[in-house]
Amino acid sequence: LEREINKNPSYVDLYHELAICYLQQAKFGWQKSIEYFKKALEINPKFDKAKKAVELSEEHYLRLNDAIVDIIEKND
Repeated sequence: LEREINKNPSYVDLYHELAICYLQQAKFGWQKSIEYFKKALEINPKFDKAKKAVELSEEHYLRLNDAIVDIIEKND
């Protein structure tokens, strides 16, 4: 998409689609971070920083996911 933007810098739909891609990428990265926090807890179940991080990350992940769904649905 970035190459297409360089070819067509005034085509606003490309910027919008690229922004959606970055939101989806952020969502995937967030999921991976939760997996790694949980892996840290598997190794050391008493690791309080990871426990708190899982709780907060899962809570915020739901909000991130809701925001992405809203953005996509309200723009179709």
